Amino acid sequence: AGWGPGQLDKELAASAWFAIVLVQVWARVVPVWLLSSERYIAHAESKSQGLVAGARDLQSEPRTRPTQVLVALGWGGLAVALGIGCGWLPGVTAAAIAAAALAPLPLLARGFRRSMGGITGDLLGAAEQIAELCAWVAACAAFGSRG
Repeated sequence: AGWGPGQLDKELAASAWFAIVLVQVWARVVPVWLLSSERYIAHAESKSQGLVAGARDLQSEPRTRPTQVLVALGWGGLAVALGIGCGWLPGVTAAAIAAAALAPLPLLARGFRRSMGGITGDLLGAAEQIAELCAWVAACAAFGSRG
């Protein structure tokens, strides 16, 4: 009677499995926001050319619009409301996860702007991973303080 992957849902409390979802939702807001606010750096022959408007030489204006940032924030807010409303997460934990995921955003934007002159696909991926890490630290701290 060993433990297997099929037992994962039986072992995790609702708060733990929903934290997994919430962390992922909020970590993905950061690259959407950066793609809207920062200049995307791409060569004319780049695979990511479709992400940028016009793809003029090495630097182009972002194609992602503030509306898409609002949609990402809306999905995050909906996930928070669902978690709290269904009793899967306390409000403080849900808010801590969302705030922690967004916390590195200003530093990331400034650092990418200063060091690279904008963002690339690799930097967007790194930003998502950093936001996810921050959200996990907040989730673990919130769960640890409850026990």
